[in-house]
Amino acid sequence: MAETVRSGWDEWGKRLRKLRRLAGRTQGEVAGELLVSRQQIGKLEIGTRTPSREQAVTLDEYLCTGGVLTQFWEQICEVRDIPDEWKHFISLERAANVIRERASEAIPGLLQSPLYIRTIYRRHEPGAPDEHIEEKVAARASRLDALHRSPTLYFVIDERTLRQVIGSPEIMVDQLDHLLSLSVRPLIHISVVPQFAPGRPLIQGAFRVMTLEASRQVAHVEHCFGETVVSKPQQIQQLLTWFGDLQAEALPPSASIELMKQIRKEHSNV
Repeated sequence: MAETVRSGWDEWGKRLRKLRRLAGRTQGEVAGELLVSRQQIGKLEIGTRTPSREQAVTLDEYLCTGGVLTQFWEQICEVRDIPDEWKHFISLERAANVIRERASEAIPGLLQSPLYIRTIYRRHEPGAPDEHIEEKVAARASRLDALHRSPTLYFVIDERTLRQVIGSPEIMVDQLDHLLSLSVRPLIHISVVPQFAPGRPLIQGAFRVMTLEASRQVAHVEHCFGETVVSKPQQIQQLLTWFGDLQAEALPPSASIELMKQIRKEHSNV
């Protein structure tokens, strides 16, 4: 019966095989260094055996890799240690007690109006059928009301994001009306960072930190090709520090509302 190839470790094994060959070593020689059989090395190389960290360190030293195998070992373990349900941000939204989100180029998804959502999807998928687009619009627009736990929501939005025209000035007026209507809800806190905020941290991209039951925390950090799950405590703390710094540079809630009203008026006069 064939042994099961273990997800992630097959790629680790391919790197081991390549590095072993580059070093001019046979499986038998490597086996002697690890004090295991040659067959065990073969299984490591095809991913049907999981190496220990100590084995990865020993292999790096023996093959003079500069720590490549140990680093990749740690990356695989970090991903494997993240529960599957933590990788899906919609599931996390609905389980969260507190959500802190920093917007970047667009209004946060939970706060987007249907018209704004439709415009974004049309831009991303210009040839998609109307039915497909409307399904996506309905799914995103329903996210806020699907938060059954009624979490406390904190959002930090840059002034330039509110001024940036997505689609048309009319669409931005609609979006700002939506934001203003949401800002009166007691559990939704929207802070606007003004254009002149010299103390703001210089960070790129959007991120959100979600606090779950038992004070567990997980974050999603956006990039060009999707999102990365963050669960290491020190990285979560760094995101929270940045979020606190952004809040410190943001206008108070009442002033944020007044600025949103002002920007709405400017869009309506275009």
